[in-house]
Amino acid sequence: MAEIAATVAEGEARTFIVQWVLGAGDTGKPISYPGAADRTVQIFGSFGGATVAMQGTLELSPTTWLPVTDAQGNAISATSNTLEAITELVRWIRPSVTGGTGTAVTILLLMRTTI
Repeated sequence: MAEIAATVAEGEARTFIVQWVLGAGDTGKPISYPGAADRTVQIFGSFGGATVAMQGTLELSPTTWLPVTDAQGNAISATSNTLEAITELVRWIRPSVTGGTGTAVTILLLMRTTI
């Protein structure tokens, strides 16, 4: 039950890859890349009964977290390996893990800027 920092690597063609590795009850430390309009998330690993939700907010100082959705309008909430495009453009984004035991999941967020 900790806030886990992300690692960020710059990729090719104006892309960035953000990675969090989380356990049961952990939350990823929020990141802010509002200039990255194109975003895809991959969630994989040992879930151990856990659910991983992607959350976002438009607040300058984030306190209220809301679900972000996939292209079909469903909240991105994974209980097994998944790959989803993120519809909303939010100022801050983070993953959050609830439930589970023996959980070790990796969340990769690919972002592309248009500038």
